[in-house]
Amino acid sequence: MKKIRVLVVDNDEMVRITLTHYLNASQKIEILGTASDGLEAVNETARLFPDIVIMDLQMPVMDGLEATRKIKKSNPRVKVIMLSNFSDPNTAQEAIDSGATCSISKGAPLDELVAAILQFCQPTPHVALI
Repeated sequence: MKKIRVLVVDNDEMVRITLTHYLNASQKIEILGTASDGLEAVNETARLFPDIVIMDLQMPVMDGLEATRKIKKSNPRVKVIMLSNFSDPNTAQEAIDSGATCSISKGAPLDELVAAILQFCQPTPHVALI
C-alpha cells in the first residue's frame, strides 16, 4: 500500500518532533521531512513532492499563508493543512483563502489531524521533473 507522503512545517522544534513521531506511527502516513519556516517549506515541497503539507500559520521568514500561496501556485495538487494557535473563523477563512484544504487548531487532538490527512489526501504517484 502506498503511503500518504507528508512534510511537517513548524518553527517550534518540539512540535515538529512530536508530529513526526505521532504521524510516523500510522501505517498510512510517511513523513518525508520537516521545515522550520515558510521559505524552507516552499523549497522542501519542490524538492520532496509531498502529497500533503502540515503548515504552521505563524513562522519567521515567511508565514504559513504566504508559503501556502507559493506552494499551491507551483504545485496545485499538494494539499495543505494549516495549524494555528487561533481557533477563530477569520483565521480559518484566511487559511482557506490562501489555498489550504483546511485549518486545525493546535489545541485539537492529534487524532483530528490524522483524520484530516486521511480524509483530504490519497496517495498519488509522483513524477520528478528532470
